[in-house]
Amino acid sequence: MSKKRKDTSQSTTLLDYFASGPKRTRLAAPRNPSKLSVIDSHEQDIIVISSDHEPDNPGDYDDRDSKKLTGICEGGTSSTFGKEEQLSSPDDDQDGEPDFFDTNTNNFPIVCDIPDDPENEWDLRDDECLQEVEDTVLESCEVDPHPETYREDATCPICMKLLNGLLASEIERHVNMCLDTSSRVADSSIPSASSSTKPQLSKTAFSILMSGHEEKKVWREATEAENQRGHIAGRRSAPFYKVLQGMPIAVDAFRYGKIPGVTAYFLSHAHSDHYTNLSSTWKNGLIYCSQTTANLIIQMLRVDTKWVRPLPLDIPTIIPETGGVKVTLIQANHCPGSVLFLFEGQQTINAGDSTYKSPHIGSPKIFRYLHCGDFRASPRHMLHNEIKGIHIDTVYLDTTYLNPRYCFPPQPLVISACASLARRLIPSLETNGTEGGGPSLESLTNWLRGKSKGKGKEEDLSVKNETLVVVGTYTIGKERIVKAIAKSLYTKVYCDSRKLPVLKCVDDDELHELLTADPLEAGVHIVPLHMIVSDKLAEYLEKWKGHWTKIIGFRPTGWTYSSNGNNVDNTFPSISYIISRDQSRDFTYANLRPARNSTPKVLLYNVPYSEHSSFFELTCFAMSLDWGKIIATVNVGNPRSRAKMEKWFEKWRVERTKRIKDDNLEFVHYRSLDYW
Repeated sequence: MSKKRKDTSQSTTLLDYFASGPKRTRLAAPRNPSKLSVIDSHEQDIIVISSDHEPDNPGDYDDRDSKKLTGICEGGTSSTFGKEEQLSSPDDDQDGEPDFFDTNTNNFPIVCDIPDDPENEWDLRDDECLQEVEDTVLESCEVDPHPETYREDATCPICMKLLNGLLASEIERHVNMCLDTSSRVADSSIPSASSSTKPQLSKTAFSILMSGHEEKKVWREATEAENQRGHIAGRRSAPFYKVLQGMPIAVDAFRYGKIPGVTAYFLSHAHSDHYTNLSSTWKNGLIYCSQTTANLIIQMLRVDTKWVRPLPLDIPTIIPETGGVKVTLIQANHCPGSVLFLFEGQQTINAGDSTYKSPHIGSPKIFRYLHCGDFRASPRHMLHNEIKGIHIDTVYLDTTYLNPRYCFPPQPLVISACASLARRLIPSLETNGTEGGGPSLESLTNWLRGKSKGKGKEEDLSVKNETLVVVGTYTIGKERIVKAIAKSLYTKVYCDSRKLPVLKCVDDDELHELLTADPLEAGVHIVPLHMIVSDKLAEYLEKWKGHWTKIIGFRPTGWTYSSNGNNVDNTFPSISYIISRDQSRDFTYANLRPARNSTPKVLLYNVPYSEHSSFFELTCFAMSLDWGKIIATVNVGNPRSRAKMEKWFEKWRVERTKRIKDDNLEFVHYRSLDYW
């Protein structure tokens, strides 16, 4: 049942809305700020954006004049909703230097040039979707405890290929390659959807909506489009799951250029496998995303700000030129700036390249689509005001780990375990401050903010020690582990000049307060993930000889986590078994063991930290959500993989229906708001 909202009446500009009021959201001022009309009612919490793209007098909004732009941000002129104008081409703009405004002040442009990275150390991809991994595979007791042993029962969870007799490192390399390619280009060794092998799909709502022939046809079209390699004359066709059914909206579909009928392009987060081909030359339509993602693509990719429209979190916003479609951005619990998109509206157009035509075009029915992008599911998603108790017609699901083998520990427990382990490995900090070895919240807050205490002198609560902690990351992601370790050690965080400007784009005041450009001031360093191997860490320690004598390296991993009971014999274990098994598990610092290459001076730890949903979390998510159909968006490159996922979708549907009927259970019980 849809939620009723009153009509809104008060008119102001979008920049006014974000710069004031109880729901203040920082908004980076565009280079040519559009006169975007907003109908705002604090009671109804709805934003309506018109397509009034260009200012009355572009000269009034010279981005080189900070005073004029400050005036716009703090109280620009109102405009009348409904006036339609054509969006000007980026070529019309004489100023070719995009800049954006400090989210802390809204007054001055941030000089935030990203230095060249010729060796691509700070990779922009999702680190759990890599084509290549290091030849040296670290191990710990809980994370692939015997990585160099031969595996006799291994099967790739993505392409389902038997990997018997391979080393664990070879299996890891194969699976990571599949993770990177399966959502975009099917492995050439796997039969295509057009081959003689046809999947036996369950009778789902998707099958009901489209005949079996149509369903196979659209998947075949999608596979053929993704299999196109090398130079392609003209644009590449967009798979049907990249364009919302019946709406002129595409999500994470920039590699397909100007998609027929699409007027709004949405970006879920700033990982390169989602913004492929997005660059400074983009001119195919407005890009809608979170504020942090907007900052990142403007700075990293030099996307012209006139095409970028940051949207607030948790506030329904009507998007122009979409037939009245409303979208709500919900934090995805993936990387900084990542969001889920909840779309609500009528079906008005058969956009995209698919030959399938929806029978609901022109229908008054309101459709609700939840696009998950990449996400780590948690109870908070199910309890969100815009989701709880609402029927979702279609869920576009991140199915990266849709295999019962991958039920890694809850993220908050892993973060806490890393922080606890770091404190235990640095004895000099164990008794500093409070019982249990940790500083008080008040003293930590004062220290971070540089407050003084005592006789006018700033309190120096940091403890000099001989051990340096390093955490391996890629460009964006893993910040929560870094922050937790740094706070537990009462120290600052250092990263090099290539990564620092990127982190400054993230809307995270706590992270910014921890960062320092002085490596000697920080007890925690962020380094590229490939650095977390014994020989490179030894070299890194030698670089700081005289300052530290020991080094601890944390390598956050994803799919390699294994634990007793994960390798279930039954390919399709019962839902009740999965829930019972994983909710009975705990994870503490004791579960983290040094890798085999560790020495007294160089300690290495693999950490089962993922920013994608585990299979258990996907199951709880589907069992707690009122949905009509699920469309997989990852690992869809071959029919066998899709068929297995469809079986799980059907099992979830049947079990959810049974639980509601027999026990009146609409949600899976959760241990915390942050994990089941």
